[in-house]
Amino acid sequence: CHIAYATHFWRERGLSGELLSHTGPVTFTLDNTSVDGTQAALTAFVTGRAAEVLGRMTPEERKERLLRQLAQAFGAQATQPTDYHETNWQEVDGAVGGPVGGGGPGSLARYGEHLRGPVGRIQFAGTETAQSWMGFMEGAVEAGVRAAEEVHQAL
Repeated sequence: CHIAYATHFWRERGLSGELLSHTGPVTFTLDNTSVDGTQAALTAFVTGRAAEVLGRMTPEERKERLLRQLAQAFGAQATQPTDYHETNWQEVDGAVGGPVGGGGPGSLARYGEHLRGPVGRIQFAGTETAQSWMGFMEGAVEAGVRAAEEVHQAL
């Protein structure tokens, strides 16, 4: 969800605009204010079971639930956006779920061992498979080097 506001009120309260939550429905948010600061915005991601639950609601119900959570984190002004846009990445051809991943609590403990290993002749090497700096460029480089070494050893 991309939510635009008249001001970046969270910054005025000394907040970064970032939120990580295991209670949902929002899993995490990022400050997506324009570089010049003229358009204040937050981008919110809903993942896993929360996305399934919200997917069964009406657009109005989803928006209300999401804004209520943002208000708890950033203040009442979060319920007064100037614009609101949501995308259900499950419905976007070729997206296969979303632009980024954000597993819930216990995801790495439960599935982590499966992130790095090969499947047949296929080797995985995305930033999500890194052992450090997952989700960042540094993690992508580390994962690429690791996967290249594993492929080299397998040849």
